[in-house]
Amino acid sequence: MVGGCQAISVNGERLTVLSSFRNVGTGILVNSRPVTPPYVFDVVGNPATLPANLLSSPVGGQWYALKDSLGFSFDVRQAANLTLPAAPPPRLRSARTIDLEDPDTRTQGESPS
Repeated sequence: MVGGCQAISVNGERLTVLSSFRNVGTGILVNSRPVTPPYVFDVVGNPATLPANLLSSPVGGQWYALKDSLGFSFDVRQAANLTLPAAPPPRLRSARTIDLEDPDTRTQGESPS
């Protein structure tokens, strides 16, 4: 994850490597759910290194430049405990049954019963 963070949520929507993040009108969609300002990012990670890691990353540098040019406020607050929502389950795109007797459908290293 960016800057060494272990988990991120935006206004209560958990972000993962499979999350979608789209700009739509005056708001954004996170995981296909509408999220509106003010945007609150909850981040789990080492509070001693996260801000510096974010600023030194290419994405972090772009964020700070965008924040400054658009007049966004950006505050960092540490919390002793932080609970983020669970990640949404991945959507099943396709599935099929397999015949375990068919050698083409067995996984590598699996032996027939």
